Amino acid sequence: MVITRARSDENGIYFESSNNKRATALRTPSGDIQIRVEDEEDILKEEMRNLKPVDFFRLLYGLLLAFGMPLVKGYFLVPQIKDNVIDVKFYLLPVLIYTVLNLVDVLFLIVKKGKRCRKNHGAEHKVFNAYRKLKRVPTIKEAQKFSRICKTCGGTIPSALITAQIIGFIVYIHFGVVISEKMLYIIPLFLHGIFPFNLFGKLLQFFTTAQPDDSNVDLAIAALEALYENENPKMDPDELAEYANSIFRN
Repeated sequence: MVITRARSDENGIYFESSNNKRATALRTPSGDIQIRVEDEEDILKEEMRNLKPVDFFRLLYGLLLAFGMPLVKGYFLVPQIKDNVIDVKFYLLPVLIYTVLNLVDVLFLIVKKGKRCRKNHGAEHKVFNAYRKLKRVPTIKEAQKFSRICKTCGGTIPSALITAQIIGFIVYIHFGVVISEKMLYIIPLFLHGIFPFNLFGKLLQFFTTAQPDDSNVDLAIAALEALYENENPKMDPDELAEYANSIFRN
């Protein structure tokens, strides 16, 4: 089973597989764990139906962050710099603005969601790292031995974009070669899980995650286990016997 996405909040953790199945584990007020396994397509449809104005503005804000920097640099700043209209030091100005806006967004989420969310986030990373290493669902004790810092966390994508822009600036300064904004934008999306592209993202995780308790790790394991069982259903004894008989008959 390949895990393609994971996320945490104050009360829940989910993992998503390459088959577009999502398993969510929620901690109820009574302390029990509630499991839900759904198709990603159905979840997206429900989220779109229940989209609130604040969610819509956050979506627009995310698109502005994602596309504003390459558009401003590629279609305005870089041509002006090449023609010596403005100084080369302005090359990194959109990158600085992009970095500051991302940090403000992260700090806002840290303050808003609190330490319980950060602990769940840390548990999500520990369980994911353990699963990737052990190739199976880990126990709480096993998962706690792994790092809460994940090299492929979603925060490594902005990190990769920033790193690529810095590399582009260095190449331009020393070699006079302008790397296309499309290259600086697309390539990091495939390299965000490796060093040095994920360095800033990994450092940021020391603030966006916290050392989880066993209860947080248990919640992450419950979500992963539900997803794993959905992807690898077990035959009951009658089905297993029928399957064995069919083999012998053939």
